[in-house]
Amino acid sequence: MPANRTMTASQMRAAKAELAETRASQRQINKIRAAKKEEQEREELENHLREVRRAMYAVTNSNRGTAYRSRIVEDTMRMAGKTGTTDDLRDSWFAGYDDDRLMVVWVGRDDNKPALMVLRGDHTLNDIKAEAIDGIATPLQFAEEDVIREHFGAGPGSLGPVNVNIRVIADYAVQNAADMAVGANYDGAHFVNFNWGRDAVEPEFADLRNVVAGDPSPDGSPLSILRGIEVGHVFQLGDKYSTALDLTVLDENGKAVTPQMGCYGFGVSRIVAAAIEQCYDDAGICWPSAIAPFELVIIPIKADKSAAVREACEKLYGECREAGIDVAYDDRGLRPGPMFADAELIGIPHRVVVSDRGIEAGTLEYKGRRDSENSQIEFSFEALRQKLAQG
Repeated sequence: MPANRTMTASQMRAAKAELAETRASQRQINKIRAAKKEEQEREELENHLREVRRAMYAVTNSNRGTAYRSRIVEDTMRMAGKTGTTDDLRDSWFAGYDDDRLMVVWVGRDDNKPALMVLRGDHTLNDIKAEAIDGIATPLQFAEEDVIREHFGAGPGSLGPVNVNIRVIADYAVQNAADMAVGANYDGAHFVNFNWGRDAVEPEFADLRNVVAGDPSPDGSPLSILRGIEVGHVFQLGDKYSTALDLTVLDENGKAVTPQMGCYGFGVSRIVAAAIEQCYDDAGICWPSAIAPFELVIIPIKADKSAAVREACEKLYGECREAGIDVAYDDRGLRPGPMFADAELIGIPHRVVVSDRGIEAGTLEYKGRRDSENSQIEFSFEALRQKLAQG
C-alpha cells in the first residue's frame, strides 16, 4: 500500500485554489454550451416559422387580402418554456389580441358532412341553439379528427374559415368583428387581422352562444347571471303515452283528439340539499323549522349524577311530545361541549339545557341555532312553547 501523504497548509490552500479555478472554468464552459444550444434552437425556430409562412402564403395566394395583409402565427413552437423565445414571439404576434378578438370554431355535422361554427374566443357554444339550426344533426355531434383533417388539412386547435369548402355558420357577435385572429387550417398556425368578406366569404350568421353577464335582456336591461338550485322538473310528454294508451278526449267541436300530456315532480332529496346549501354556517346546518328533522333538542348536564336533572328532562320531553313538538333528548351521557357541537352540526333550530343550577333557579338555558348568545327563560313547558312560537 502507498505510504500516507501529508500536505502542508500552503499546499492545501494551493490545491483548493486550483479546484475552485477548475470548477469556475467548467461553469463557464457549461454557459457557453447552453448559449450555443439556445442560439441553435432559436435559429431552428425561426427557420420553421419561415417555412410555415411560405407554405401558408402559397396556399392563400389566391386570396390577396389574407396573403398580403394577414400574418401567420406558429403557436406550437417546439422551444416552449426553454429559452423564452416562444413567449416573446407569441406575445409580439398576439399583442393587443384579447379573447374577444380571437375566433374559436366548433366542427359539427351537417347532414353527415362537417359544418364549421365560429364564435368569439370569450364565448361558448350553446348546444341547444346549434341543434335548432336547419341541417345540424340533433343531438349535436362533433366531427371526429380524421373527418376534420380530411376537410381542413389540419387538426383541432388550428381551424378557421379561410379557404374552406364546407358550410360555415358564425355567431352574430363576430358579424361585424374586424382584425380578428383565426386558425389558418395548418397545424399550429393562425392568421391575424382577419376580416369577413376580404379574407373569407361572408358566412351564415345565427345565434350560437351562451349568454354572458351584461348581455341585454328582452326589455333592454343588462343580464345578471346568478346561481340557481333545481328542486323539481316539468316534463313535456307530448302524445307519446296518450297515443300508446289510445287515449282520446272530445274537443270543442265534439271531435275525438289525442291530448298532449305533461307532468311535474319535486325531488325530496333535492329540497333537502337545496335547503342545506342555503342555510348553513361554520358550525353546521341551520335548518328552517318547517323542514328540520327536530324542532328542539334537550341537553342535560351531568344527568348521570343527578336524578333531578334526569326527571326534569324526561318530564319536559314528554310534555313536548304530547304537544306535537318534534323533540330530541340527548341522553348519551357525553360532556356538554360535544353535545352542543353535535346539535349545531345537525342544525336543530332550538336548544335548551337542563342543569341542577337551572332547576334551583327555576330557569332553562335557551339558544336558537342562529343566536350568538344564550338566554334564560322560565323553567316551564308553557314558557318554552312561547319561545318556540317566536321562532
